[in-house]
Amino acid sequence: MGFQLSFLATLGIVLSSPFWEKSFVKKHKALGISEIVAMSISAQIFVLPIIAYNFHITSLISLLANVLILPVIPISMLWFLLLLADLLFISCRWFLRGWRI
Repeated sequence: MGFQLSFLATLGIVLSSPFWEKSFVKKHKALGISEIVAMSISAQIFVLPIIAYNFHITSLISLLANVLILPVIPISMLWFLLLLADLLFISCRWFLRGWRI
């Protein structure tokens, strides 16, 4: 089911996002939020049948949650990569010093 959801969300973004961007984004440019809304609507429309069939319920707040969460994801990914780089740097430093702190 995860593959189906990922595939349909990607298909929805590729196929219907240009329609939403043409009709909505060019008219209302507000800090990139309208692009996020267009992509979220596109993905939500395409995954809605799979979610409704498998879970027998749909969330009415999912679009709002996506709009609020999507700007935070790149920041959290950068933070995670910086954390990994720091751990790598610390472990290399310990290795070069002979595992002394």
